[in-house]
Amino acid sequence: MIIKRVPFYSNTSDDTHCDQAAIRMVLKYFLPNKTFGWKKLEIFTGKKKGLWTWPMVGLINMKKMGFDVLHLTLFDYVKFAKFGLNYLREWTKDENVVKVQNKYSDIDYEKKNALEYSKVKIQKKILPMLNDIKKLLNKGYLVVCNVNSKILNKKEGYVGHLVVVFGYNNKSLYLHDPGLPPLKNREVAYDLFLRSWEYPNAKQKNIRAFKLTS
Repeated sequence: MIIKRVPFYSNTSDDTHCDQAAIRMVLKYFLPNKTFGWKKLEIFTGKKKGLWTWPMVGLINMKKMGFDVLHLTLFDYVKFAKFGLNYLREWTKDENVVKVQNKYSDIDYEKKNALEYSKVKIQKKILPMLNDIKKLLNKGYLVVCNVNSKILNKKEGYVGHLVVVFGYNNKSLYLHDPGLPPLKNREVAYDLFLRSWEYPNAKQKNIRAFKLTS
């Protein structure tokens, strides 16, 4: 069992800042004497107003800050940069997920970010498992996972969402869910987390892990 004491930040009222809230928690945990406001975080993560945030810009900038950044996912950023929505269809095999992502993303912008991201060699193209989350926490990392918020809240549908995982026991993960609604110190049973993490299929599992090295 391990539980880290991680500062909590809620999503904003427009419900499009879960990425920035997650990064803010990570930064405050490792750099408690520094302050990171929403506007700075929007620039830091490459956010577009009113839209969801993809991971590429934030991961690059976290690495530039001196963090050890691990990104475990099978997602092919080179293919996405080239084929965009057609690759998302191939990847998810779920037209509703593609529709929602297209609605809340600037796909052409994210394709350009994906191409740049593919050059920096942060990603490890492996499929992570629950045990990887535990191992990384044990090694001093904080873990951020992209999940389906609807499934995590036992509802139907799809909303892409980020949570910060900071602990575990023999039955559950402990995480900060920036919401909305915001849920601090949330304990989530492994089976429920897996269903939200694997949506719409098992190969969607992903990890972003951070540890300050300098």
